[in-house]
Amino acid sequence: NAKNLHFLENQESFNAFYKECTLTEEEKHFILIKTKAELNETAKKLNRLMHNHNITAPQRVLYVSGMLLSMQEIKGKKGGLKPSDLKGELTDTSRDGVLVFNQISEFLKTKNLSEEKRDLMLASFKEISKDPQRDKETSLDKAISMLLEKDSSITKQIFTFLYEFVHKPINESDNTGHLDIMGELYSEFLKYALGDGKELGIVLTPPYVTKMMSELLGVNAKSFVMDLAAGSAGFLISSMVLMIEDIEKTYGKNTTKANEKIKDAKTT
Repeated sequence: NAKNLHFLENQESFNAFYKECTLTEEEKHFILIKTKAELNETAKKLNRLMHNHNITAPQRVLYVSGMLLSMQEIKGKKGGLKPSDLKGELTDTSRDGVLVFNQISEFLKTKNLSEEKRDLMLASFKEISKDPQRDKETSLDKAISMLLEKDSSITKQIFTFLYEFVHKPINESDNTGHLDIMGELYSEFLKYALGDGKELGIVLTPPYVTKMMSELLGVNAKSFVMDLAAGSAGFLISSMVLMIEDIEKTYGKNTTKANEKIKDAKTT
């Protein structure tokens, strides 16, 4: 039952309201499980692609997280990086890896990060631009051959795979919800490098558990959540999802007021 008419603000908010009303909880759960299965399959293909191009296991997490950051829009300045922006040039200032790194740097400058924290992150992401050999054209891997017309750099091949199979689905879907995207990818990398990682005490909590625990704690729009043992931030992701859902129940989905409240929740 609708408690207000916020959903009538615009077509987008009405469509979101209608979709919410027509899906049962069972159907929503099925979509979450299906999306997780698809993400697992994508992670396996991505892992093989990076293995074939000799990207080491420790480097893979940096490549994935860094490249996904470079795809984000820098509001008020420029859009995120796209595969077509990577031209395969080999100068020191326009190599594909350098373009990705510079975009990450520009993106982080717009965030409220201390200079020390930003420099620490950039020192890690520098790995993406370190090896010029990875910016030279090379034969296309099978996993990416249908998306690129000609031989491309290793950097561009990995970037294009992430753009098409991770970045775009996340942006175009409302169903990623409680899924810990980076956690799922990281888990696959761990299996390759360390078995399942349990020998080192590395265990990733499934999204249905983080969701359940966040619900038991009664997380809502006014909550402040701290996870002292945060790894891939699965509990924080589920908590933020519940906070956003609480805001949308009050102000409607995709309404101006809801978007303002969500922005405040993310930056407070």
